[in-house]
Amino acid sequence: MKPIMRKNRGTSNNVPLSSSTRIKANSGKIGTIVKIVLLFTAVCLGIWGVLHHPLYEDFRYSRLSLPQFQKELKNHSDDPAFLYHLGRKLNQNERFVEADPFLRKAVGISPENPEYRDEWTKSLLGSGLTTAAYGQLREFVAKHDKLAEAHLVLGKFYATQNSMKHAKEEMEKTLALNSSIGEAWALLSIAEMNLNNEQSALAAAKKAVELRPGNADDHLLYARLLAHSKQLQLAKLEIEQALRIAPNQWDALRDHADFVIANGEAKDLPNALIEAKRSVGVRENEPSNLFTYGRALRKSGFAIEALSPLERAANLGRDDLLSALELSQTNRELGRNKEADTWNEEYLKRKTYEQDRVALWE
Repeated sequence: MKPIMRKNRGTSNNVPLSSSTRIKANSGKIGTIVKIVLLFTAVCLGIWGVLHHPLYEDFRYSRLSLPQFQKELKNHSDDPAFLYHLGRKLNQNERFVEADPFLRKAVGISPENPEYRDEWTKSLLGSGLTTAAYGQLREFVAKHDKLAEAHLVLGKFYATQNSMKHAKEEMEKTLALNSSIGEAWALLSIAEMNLNNEQSALAAAKKAVELRPGNADDHLLYARLLAHSKQLQLAKLEIEQALRIAPNQWDALRDHADFVIANGEAKDLPNALIEAKRSVGVRENEPSNLFTYGRALRKSGFAIEALSPLERAANLGRDDLLSALELSQTNRELGRNKEADTWNEEYLKRKTYEQDRVALWE
């Protein structure tokens, strides 16, 4: 007899599946579908969370144009972050009066936010409301005496008013509470410099650079102090570093031109003139840029051409002493004695006004 050949039930495709096997197979498919649905839901929730995270919203708002802000305002009229960035954009465009109500509302919704307070202060100062700016900051500091950032924004206010003694006091309070705030070290350096404490100013500026190595403004501040203390080679390196960080930053271009005019050789003047002109191209209504451009023209032998930017600088910066003095000297050089006398009188008047203003604040 031939042996009976039995088919292997585990491998044959012809053997029908039992009901329990079919249930297991269907359960496996359902489980896979559920996992996919859950994964998709998690991804969607993750994306939604990212898009609605405060950091992302800040990032997006900071890149909106003014027309885009106006378009979205209706849907974000009670969003303090949106109102803050809108006010900040208006401040950057020197539309301070328009910025005030948006920033005022942002502070009203989030009164504990020092960043909102700081930006609101800028709009108030730009609108000529100095007392209002001071009042709201003093109230904020009184309620948050142990908050470093509260003293920081008040110190910044004092610095804008050239009240450097009080600015220094507030920066020292800031740093006693939090010594890692680079901006506070930079502002302390400015205050110390204006109070003629050169070594303290240098040390504070160096600390600011260490804490914020990627900040061009801190390198420029440190460079100015190094140049003032006759450490010219180190000053030159700091200015060059600032230009590497921000090659089109107007104050970096201006400071480099100023440095060359004051300390460079005659062969470097053409490059200084180019950089000064570029700084005016980036920010044409900035008095300090126009002043440096006028100086560069005069030093390069173009005294007549220097008059126009210097006069614009003097007219835009009503309290600017140096532009009035430079105009007096340039006109005298050209033999225009009447104009030289007029600008010398203006210089003396502005100097007296500045001294009175500082004395009043102190």
